[in-house]
Amino acid sequence: MSKTVWSRDEYILLLDLYKRLAPRRAFPQTLPEVIALSRDLRQMNPAAVRLFAKHRNPAGVSFYLARMMAHDPNAIGIGIKEKESTSGYQLRAAVFRDFFVNEVALAAEIARIRSAYNLDQPIRPQWAAYQEQPDRPAESLAPRPIVSEPAAEPLGKARTGWRKWLYQLLMKLAQRL
Repeated sequence: MSKTVWSRDEYILLLDLYKRLAPRRAFPQTLPEVIALSRDLRQMNPAAVRLFAKHRNPAGVSFYLARMMAHDPNAIGIGIKEKESTSGYQLRAAVFRDFFVNEVALAAEIARIRSAYNLDQPIRPQWAAYQEQPDRPAESLAPRPIVSEPAAEPLGKARTGWRKWLYQLLMKLAQRL
């Protein structure tokens, strides 16, 4: 499970996919479009992918597509509901309200996001740049290992003490990478 909050840009890409798949009532994680969006979202935040192996995986993307459906007036009573007081709900509702009807603005935002994050470019391994430098030691050519999160705590148990401090430190480091 990803521990990072979805950004506005990620919700805009999610809304674009939702509009393309809108007649559906379910969004299986095996759809090629869902897998492609997952790849793009993972490319947008490689630091979070290194910290959390499941960051923006296809299962999470399909789950958030179902949450997006809860805002659609054409799909009344369908979709995953949540409390309106959560920040994710409010941001998702604002993106839906701003761009669901206005297709010109949505297309402009999609173009801006894709160019800002180089999403039209093929994904290169992070270590591909080092292959061109023969003076680098051989161990630096290997990809960095993915740091998985510590063993999961029971659901509902709050992080306290040093675990909370360590989690916050890791999130700060991920934002700097």
